[in-house]
Amino acid sequence: MSTPSDLSQRPSRREHLLKRSHLVLLALGLLLVLALLAPTSSSLVGTLGRPDSLSLQYLRLLIAVQPNDVALKLRLAQTLLALGRLDEAGKLVDSLPRTDPRLGPVISRLAMQIHLAQYAQDPARAAREKQLVAQLVKEVEGQLDQPLSAEELLGLAASSLSIGQPELAGRIYLRLAVVDPKQRSKWLTEAAKQELASSQPAATKK
Repeated sequence: MSTPSDLSQRPSRREHLLKRSHLVLLALGLLLVLALLAPTSSSLVGTLGRPDSLSLQYLRLLIAVQPNDVALKLRLAQTLLALGRLDEAGKLVDSLPRTDPRLGPVISRLAMQIHLAQYAQDPARAAREKQLVAQLVKEVEGQLDQPLSAEELLGLAASSLSIGQPELAGRIYLRLAVVDPKQRSKWLTEAAKQELASSQPAATKK
């Protein structure tokens, strides 16, 4: 049986148990104040941890305050991609201008990553809509115009194979043989394998 002292303590305990929704609203309100006071958005965006619903709301608040900040919208699109919200991420990226020489290549790379994720999510749709693969091939080829590391090129080769484009992967392996001369023999061998794989369907038809 509860004693009078126990009963008198219960209201005070309840006062300290804020609902999670109240805490979230409080945090978002604080973030909005910080966004208004911050000299640049990059200083606040740099404090974000892993993508989650809170960081998503945080970015939306920052963009509401600074609607013309392309870098913020780019970060929002990256967060949406990480959370699997591919259609929303794709629409946002498509709306971004690519005239900035610093951000343009980053936006193009992110657009490719989103389209690759959409392809992997629904390969049957890609089989029905051939233009999706054609678009991905164009986007991968566009990346080859940029100075890329061996790791980035290897990722592009894997992406090319994932969409059934061994000929494109072979070209990337040839590029790798130049960028990574220490493993030149390995990349040339891979390029030859992919060239052979790309010619097999044609040989079969004959």
